[in-house]
Amino acid sequence: LLIQKLARDRGLDRGMVEANREINAAAPLLFADRRLIVNSHVSKMARDLERLFARIGEGFPPIGPFERETEAATQIAELGGYIAPKLDTITDVRWLQARVVEPGNEGTTPVPLGAFRAGVAQTVETRVGPSEDAWISGGTRFPDEELQESDEPHLLTVVFTELRPGVEAQVAEILLPAIGASTVCQFLIRPDLDQTQFEARFSVLYANRVLQTALLRGPVSSPSQPFEEGSTIEFVVEAVVRARMDDLDSRRPFDAAVIVNHNSEYVPLITTIANDLVSINPPAKLEAGVRKIRNLLTQIADDPEKYAGENNEYTAELLFRLAVAGKELGRGLSDMNGNWPVLQNKLSEATLIQVVSVTAEAYLPLEFVYDGVIKYNSKRCMHYSTALIDGKCSHECKNMAPNLRPPCPLHFWGMSKIIEQVRHDPQVVKLKPSDFALHTAKVVVEPTARRTHLGDLDSVLFAASNKVDMVEEDTCYDSYGISELKSRIQEIIQGRDAYVTRWEDWIENVEQQKPSLLVLLPHTETSMEGSRILKIGEDNEVDVAMIGDPDQHFVRDVNNKWPIVLLIGCQTG
Repeated sequence: LLIQKLARDRGLDRGMVEANREINAAAPLLFADRRLIVNSHVSKMARDLERLFARIGEGFPPIGPFERETEAATQIAELGGYIAPKLDTITDVRWLQARVVEPGNEGTTPVPLGAFRAGVAQTVETRVGPSEDAWISGGTRFPDEELQESDEPHLLTVVFTELRPGVEAQVAEILLPAIGASTVCQFLIRPDLDQTQFEARFSVLYANRVLQTALLRGPVSSPSQPFEEGSTIEFVVEAVVRARMDDLDSRRPFDAAVIVNHNSEYVPLITTIANDLVSINPPAKLEAGVRKIRNLLTQIADDPEKYAGENNEYTAELLFRLAVAGKELGRGLSDMNGNWPVLQNKLSEATLIQVVSVTAEAYLPLEFVYDGVIKYNSKRCMHYSTALIDGKCSHECKNMAPNLRPPCPLHFWGMSKIIEQVRHDPQVVKLKPSDFALHTAKVVVEPTARRTHLGDLDSVLFAASNKVDMVEEDTCYDSYGISELKSRIQEIIQGRDAYVTRWEDWIENVEQQKPSLLVLLPHTETSMEGSRILKIGEDNEVDVAMIGDPDQHFVRDVNNKWPIVLLIGCQTG
């Protein structure tokens, strides 16, 4: 049923509702990136395919209306499969690339090498650009499909890390324009005379946010001997952390990034990056703290009822033990980065940290690092409830000697820092823009640089169509009605709520009361000319196009903060 709905250009949200209704199932609750909803429309896929066909120089069948399966939904799916193998022929497709230059070849077009030279200085160059014989491409296209020609170049940081002990990481920058090749950055290497294999990792970042990683590896030959026949240097994309780059400038910059991965021999490594400071270390000094935290969290998962309640003695004991384990994890970080005190200070002082786990088994719970002093065998702080509400310790706690303070939740990094845990999904690397798949589900929803916090829930504006109360008999849906929803809102907000039945009153309330939450249950219809109409009250209507006009103040006055919008309806777009 859902496939049928998608074939009729319903979109994922509307398609799921209609499909569930036909089988008398409860209405689904869907949390999704807006791009997933937009890209699940067959008409959107058709427009994207039209642009791709134009880029490879082939015509595209005329696009008609998408109201029935017979109108070409199947054809669109087939065209996606048809064009997929042709994408590599598009001249403006770009790849993360590398090449190795031997001494004396600088400034010339180097010939691709079959192996690295032992004991000889060589330059590894990297860029993002179209396929060329002199460059080794990563095998997975660089995720830049959404960049527009008018976009300013992005300044990307490239961290080059040889995966062997005692070699410091190298950091450089490249400028990536909207089209064409990026600038080239260079890294100097000198493999050891007894080295038989060379392996290095590239990490590409934007504002301390990891975009993707790749591995450069190959055999190492003696400088006096020719390369073995069939030997080759390969460049393999390891992890695509961010699949979109069209809105990088609106993403919030991170203060530091931590990459958890391993080398070709599966030796674990942790790379810590803060601007041009980089350290690479084995995680041995972190393992004890990580293991204890994992075991403590497993106890909660195995028996959640045991830890229920605000003043539960088991919860207090668990908090103490988590603080001890978090303290141990914090000491491990300090010891691990002992040779990099400036980098460790940046990590401790950071407010936004990205943790990228390249392998499924990788786990680094920085949220539980505890940076306070713990009194031996102490219980939970008696002021913790107030501290959690205020976001700061109480006056009594501040005046207490540090070694006498009981565990406080605010000293966990997860309460004072924003830590984004990203697990690499190999499927993101495999998917192409033309795949007829809801691949945008892989995109992580991220906070923007312009809106970094949700406001306090202090007032609500509520409107609904009278048709909400017109529930059909013999339906499987529970019915609460408008009055029940109003009473529940009043119970939560306690006075600062308003219910309106006309759009004029809605706009007036938005302008004057500046509500922090908008709750709307409209009835949706299509007018004779094809416009989408939202109705509240007794059929008081507005064209959806007007709601999107910022001058109309349906959502907020330009001087107001952005509210949270809860839009609910059977066919609400």
